[in-house]
Amino acid sequence: ARGLKPLEVSCDEYMMNSVLSDLRPVRELAKALVARMRLKALAREPAETAHSFRQCLAIAQTMSLQPGVLGILAGGSIHSLANEEVRHLLIEDLLDEAACRDVLLSLDKFPLGDIQLSLEGERCCFMDAIQRTFTDDGSGDGHMVDDSADSLLGFSGKTPPQSPLDRLLGRVQHASRLETQQAFEQFLEGAQQEISDPLCTRWNQFDP
Repeated sequence: ARGLKPLEVSCDEYMMNSVLSDLRPVRELAKALVARMRLKALAREPAETAHSFRQCLAIAQTMSLQPGVLGILAGGSIHSLANEEVRHLLIEDLLDEAACRDVLLSLDKFPLGDIQLSLEGERCCFMDAIQRTFTDDGSGDGHMVDDSADSLLGFSGKTPPQSPLDRLLGRVQHASRLETQQAFEQFLEGAQQEISDPLCTRWNQFDP
């Protein structure tokens, strides 16, 4: 284990790579393993092909168990990439019986994490951000603290300071703590409903 380290965020970086700093190198590793699957299959080394497939699924499972939605999305994309390559290899008859057996065993051994757990992790992260960026009036409501979002994201000192009038107007224009929480909870409820629905009826929860 590498232990905890401070999150370094730059305005020039994509938020995807800032929030989940391991995402980019892990994706590159997965693509390299899939390329190795192809090379070993062409070299008629099906056992090594199955081994690289197993490594891909292990990475996908690890990513999908990270807190938050980004982790399971990354894990799902890696899982899909590896399975797509296996599909092509099967069509091209580049896997023998033993390799096919290993592929099936790997699929059973390394399933993706539960998306409900990822959504709950996303909720915890969001509520932590709310706690850090909003005041609390004692009844569950409040307003955003001046420049708190910039400080949380690491942008403090990189944006011009607000005038007292801008700060006052911001409290009126920005959603309150309670409104922000309610909007997020409504989004999560819709996402959880989509997940529980059959595939043919999904993506209707957010339609007007």
